[in-house]
Amino acid sequence: GDLSHHISRQRLQQTNWTMEHFGALWPAIFPLGVACAQHVWQHYLSPSRNVVRVEQLVIYPIKSCGGISVNECAYDRLGLLNDRRWILVDEQSNMITMRQYPRMALIQPRLDAEGRLWVTAPGMEEIEIPPASDTSKPLKIKIWDDPVIVAVLTAECCDWFTRYLGRPTRVAAVLPRDMHRRAIDPKYDVSDPALRINAALADGYPFLIFSQESIDELNTRLDDPVTAAHFRPNIVVRGARAYAEDTWRRIAIGDSEFDLVKACSRCTMTTIDPLLGTRHHGLQPLKTIRAYRGIEDDAFFGQNAMQVRAEGIVRVGDLVRVVQTQPSPFA
Repeated sequence: GDLSHHISRQRLQQTNWTMEHFGALWPAIFPLGVACAQHVWQHYLSPSRNVVRVEQLVIYPIKSCGGISVNECAYDRLGLLNDRRWILVDEQSNMITMRQYPRMALIQPRLDAEGRLWVTAPGMEEIEIPPASDTSKPLKIKIWDDPVIVAVLTAECCDWFTRYLGRPTRVAAVLPRDMHRRAIDPKYDVSDPALRINAALADGYPFLIFSQESIDELNTRLDDPVTAAHFRPNIVVRGARAYAEDTWRRIAIGDSEFDLVKACSRCTMTTIDPLLGTRHHGLQPLKTIRAYRGIEDDAFFGQNAMQVRAEGIVRVGDLVRVVQTQPSPFA
C-alpha cells in the first residue's frame, strides 16, 4: 500500500510540473501553432486559394506577323516550335516589322495537319511558306544589333510579301535548329551553357510571359481596352494577382521550368490593333504604361523568360507553381 501511494504521488507531482512548464511556454507556442495552421489552410486546404494556370499559348511563326493560339506546344532550345522561325527583310538585309508596317498584323498564319505553314492576308491568295532547305541561299541579317545567318526562301514566297507590303521584301527562315546561332544577352543568360539555349528570331528571348490579371488591371487605366494580343505573349496565365510575374524568378509549368530573367521593354508595336492592323491615335497603351511602369525612357510589361531544360511541352491548363521569387523593380 505504501509503495502504491508513493508511485501515485510521484506521478501527480510529475504531471503538475509538466502542466506548469507547458503553461509557461503556451504564450510562445500558441502563435506559432496559429501561423502554421494558417499557412496550411491558405496554401493547401482553402478552396479560395489562388490556383494559377496557363490560359493561353501563342506562337508567331513569322516575326511581327499574326499569331496562332494552340492548346499545347513542344519547345526546343530556341523556344516554342514554329515560334519566330521566319522573318521578313529588306534589300539591306534589315528586318521588316510591324513598327514600320502595321498591316503586317493582318498576315495570318496557319499550320496544317502535316505541320506545314500557310499564310493569307486581305486581298491575297493563301501561300505555303516552307522551312529552310539544302538549296536555300544563306543570308546575314541583323536583328537589332545581333548578326544572324538565315536562309532566303523561294522567289515565289518573296514576291507574295512584296506585293502585300508594296515594297521589295525577302522572306527567310532560321537554319536547322542545330545550326542556328543567336545567343541570349550574357547579362541575363542564366542557362546551362551545355544546352545552348538561343533565341530564334524573336527580339531577344525565347519566351514572353505575363498574367491576364495584369492586362485586366491595365485596362482599368485605359479608355480603349486592350487584349493580351497587343503584347504578343507566348504564355498567358490566370489566377495570379496583377503583375505577380514581376516577382517570379523561376516558375514550374507542368513538368517544365522557366527562369524569368528580365522585364520586357515595350515599344510602339503595343499601340497596333492586332485585328485591324492600325496604330492607336493616342499611342495607347504605351503612353499609360510608361507613366506607371516606366524606368528612364522605357516602359515595361511582362517578363522575358528562358527554359531551364532544352526540351519539353507546355499545355493550356497546366498548373503554374512559383519556385523562386525576386523583388519587383516596380514596387
